[in-house]
Amino acid sequence: MGWMASFSGLVLFSTDSVFGQNTAFYVKGAIGPAFTENTSLREFPVIGPLSGVKVKFDPGIQFRFAAGYQITDWLATELESGVTYNNIKSITAADQADGSLANVPILANLVVQCPRSHRFVPYLGGGLGGSTAILRAHDLVLNGVVLSGAQSDAVFAYHGFAGIRYNINDRMGVSIAYRYFGTTAPAWDADVEGGGTGKTRFGDNKTHSVTAAFTFNF
Repeated sequence: MGWMASFSGLVLFSTDSVFGQNTAFYVKGAIGPAFTENTSLREFPVIGPLSGVKVKFDPGIQFRFAAGYQITDWLATELESGVTYNNIKSITAADQADGSLANVPILANLVVQCPRSHRFVPYLGGGLGGSTAILRAHDLVLNGVVLSGAQSDAVFAYHGFAGIRYNINDRMGVSIAYRYFGTTAPAWDADVEGGGTGKTRFGDNKTHSVTAAFTFNF
């Protein structure tokens, strides 16, 4: 019985050691649903400043990809980008609300995790950076003013996330994570149909998502 216990311990040690042999660099890709909270429509071309007007979004999708470096067993840093996309569901008192909002961020992350030598690795982190907020208006009609076309604005962006990863082997892993992503209020210069200019301004953007990811260690 003693030799069986010794053998079991050796196998367990060997398995843990394999997961610790991967190098410091890794890449990660993730996808999942994106649920963007209601925001406010603060300004509309020709009409000007507004109050009490809400913008609602349909559930959308989020793609993420990151390149990271494992500083220690517990700490990693990443550079991350991707796309978060939601169609506009409705705008209070709008005659028509056919459009979408997309965000394309670039974020610098710090990630804290249990040592990678374990098969299951819980982690959490956050990041700061900027995002290109893209409003695509197919037909946004408010008080007879028709907005169409695509505009973009650069805004401050941030996020926090937590999840758990399963190490398939020393190079590959799969994970699931919750993410909270936000930006400051975007504003877009716009030309309206029939003449007239002005700004379209939303309130802050706040999105919740659950993403499944694949990680490859070099």
